[in-house]
Amino acid sequence: MILAILSSLGVALGLAYVISFSGANTLLAGAKIGVLVELGFIATLLLGDVVFEKRPWKLFLLRNGYNLTAFAVIGAILAVWK
Repeated sequence: MILAILSSLGVALGLAYVISFSGANTLLAGAKIGVLVELGFIATLLLGDVVFEKRPWKLFLLRNGYNLTAFAVIGAILAVWK
């Protein structure tokens, strides 16, 4: 559980840097940045599980749905938090 918390803090810190460089300062802009980061980095990496390890597409969609939601929410919060 401690590793999960540290991992989430690492994600939030990295996303905070991306959001600060982008200049996003609204909920929607922050959520968009979070979605783009998730699709650009996390989803593409997890796609390898489906392609090379023959894991089910439903698992891919479930994992990425969770990550997409988390990144969008974290991005939205960080964009408006000063």
